[in-house]
Amino acid sequence: MKNRIIANIFSLIFCLSLVTGMFVTTASAASATVAPSKSSVTVGDTFTVTVKFSGSNLGSVQATLKYDSSVIEFVSGANANGGGGTVTMTTSSSSGVSSYRFTIKFTAKAAGSSKLSVTTSELMNFDTLQSVGTPSASNSVSVVSKTALSSNNNLSGIKLSSGTLTPAFSSGTVSYTVSVPNSVSSVVLTAKAADSNAKVSISGSNSLSVGTNTRTITVTAQNGSKKTYTVKIKRAAKESTSSGTPSSSTSSSATSSATSSGTSSGTPSNVSSADESIIVTVGETDMIICEDLTGVKLPSGFTADVYSYNGKEIPAAVGAGGKVVMAYLTNVDKTDGSFYIYNDEKLQFYAFNQLTFSTDSYTLLERRKSVAIPDGYSETTVQIGEQSVTAWQSQSADEKDFYLIYAMSPDGNCGLYRYDSAEGTLQRYTAPAVQTVDTVTNDSGISSALKPYALALAIAAAVLLITSTVLAVVLVVKRNR
Repeated sequence: MKNRIIANIFSLIFCLSLVTGMFVTTASAASATVAPSKSSVTVGDTFTVTVKFSGSNLGSVQATLKYDSSVIEFVSGANANGGGGTVTMTTSSSSGVSSYRFTIKFTAKAAGSSKLSVTTSELMNFDTLQSVGTPSASNSVSVVSKTALSSNNNLSGIKLSSGTLTPAFSSGTVSYTVSVPNSVSSVVLTAKAADSNAKVSISGSNSLSVGTNTRTITVTAQNGSKKTYTVKIKRAAKESTSSGTPSSSTSSSATSSATSSGTSSGTPSNVSSADESIIVTVGETDMIICEDLTGVKLPSGFTADVYSYNGKEIPAAVGAGGKVVMAYLTNVDKTDGSFYIYNDEKLQFYAFNQLTFSTDSYTLLERRKSVAIPDGYSETTVQIGEQSVTAWQSQSADEKDFYLIYAMSPDGNCGLYRYDSAEGTLQRYTAPAVQTVDTVTNDSGISSALKPYALALAIAAAVLLITSTVLAVVLVVKRNR
């Protein structure tokens, strides 16, 4: 009988130990992540790496970030010091927090790839001053070399709203003629550079006089070298329907192409006459599509082209390989104008706006039907500078500062970008990758709602264990007596 009592006591102690260990494990779960602001950068570029530690009721943290010092170079970081391949991060809080975030600035030093490895030496609970784990994480960033400036100053094509080039277009041929009947009073001429880094400018009016009208196309390569193409448009004289000298006339309507560099500025010198104007509605305001963009510079990242709108070709600014099309709209008085983006899904125009981060400008776009918003984000607006921007905010308690914005980058890439309202930074959004993280996991299946009470439950279990042990010892002693 005595042996059975002792066996039962030890069984009880063993079970209570398991329960206590389960709750202690639940209370100590923690994780770490590391993410560069850009996965690929160019030599000389500056970028940031964000290291984040997440948990419950965190008090202090000490951790190390390892990197390849031959590829990237440490610049600065709050609560971070480093150099030579190692950055040490240390901070604490006067109250328990759910996460710590370190933003560390680097400069791309040489072509190659650098692994970013985070290890934790200390991550403490605020109340108990006990370790909640030593999580680690890793990621990488690649650095590419600067390429030599291109000398390509060729055109890849010339388009005309009326007439045919003679001879047929060839990038090596710089002189052309075009013949049109007298009924054609204007010709829209657009040209596209063979190299996307080259700039194209077109001089001369699209409005035709009877006789020869000369248009000049200048292509400036990335390295500054220039090539000039000449197109001579010959408009036939009007045939007389009565005796006497044939009369000639010109139309007041005019169309023109735009230069392909700089930002939009100024009001075009000529617009279509009222009876030929294309009127569109933006919001509740009637506006006129301008068909002569002489003197208007295109925003950076856009090139001059012709777009077919309701069966009529209009001069346009095109970006992202033709995915983004803008027209220049003026008020009905033709005294003021600016670029508007055309939404071919809604068949309507909306205002052209850009956000500038450092030296990069991003064009805000209306989201297309094919662009899916990931789970965990809801539509809202966010104030960035002086602009109220449509965005999708993360619903995660730890990610409330993050928003998704649909935009076109300076490189012409259209997609979702992640805006950090706390840091004021923007980076390309990619679906979260699986990180290599060492964590103390909860295998008990207990709901996360119980985690705040895990420490109290652990203490209660320990008290119960001690009490039960004392009672068991007392019972054994009494029975022996």
